[in-house]
Amino acid sequence: RLIAAALPTAPEGWTLEVEDVSERALNSPLAAGLLATMGSQVTARYRQRDGEGRLEVAVHADSPMTQMLGVLVSNPALLDPDSELIEYEQHKAVLTTLEGSPSQLQVLLHEKHLLDVQVYGLSEERLFALLDQAAIDRLAAALER
Repeated sequence: RLIAAALPTAPEGWTLEVEDVSERALNSPLAAGLLATMGSQVTARYRQRDGEGRLEVAVHADSPMTQMLGVLVSNPALLDPDSELIEYEQHKAVLTTLEGSPSQLQVLLHEKHLLDVQVYGLSEERLFALLDQAAIDRLAAALER
C-alpha cells in the first residue's frame, strides 16, 4: 500500500489503474510463487484519455532481477547502442529508445528494488516530467519502509 501511494498521480487528461500483486498473493498460491521469484510487485497503468500515450509501471521490491540491472549501471559500456545511463542522484537507471522515442526505463532503487517502465507514445520530456527526481525519491522512500 505504501508503494502504491508513492506512485505519481495521473497528470491531467490521464487515467491511472493500480494493482497490488502482493495483496492478491494472500489468496493465490500462483501469485505467491511469483512473488517469491520476482519480489513483491505493484503495477500501475497510466493512459492518456485523448491520445496514444501510456505507461505500464511495475515496481518490484526486493527483486532478484536487480542483479542484472546492477551490472549494466555499474558498467555502462555493456549497454546496447539504443540505451543510456540516467542518474537520479544516488539511483541509476537505463533508458532504452526505439526509433528515437523512449520505450523502456528501468530504475535501480537502493540496489535491491526495480522500477520497470514500459513507454508507449510518449516523448522523453513527458516521461521525465512524470518520473522526475521527486517521484523517484518518494518511491525509494516507500520501498525502504
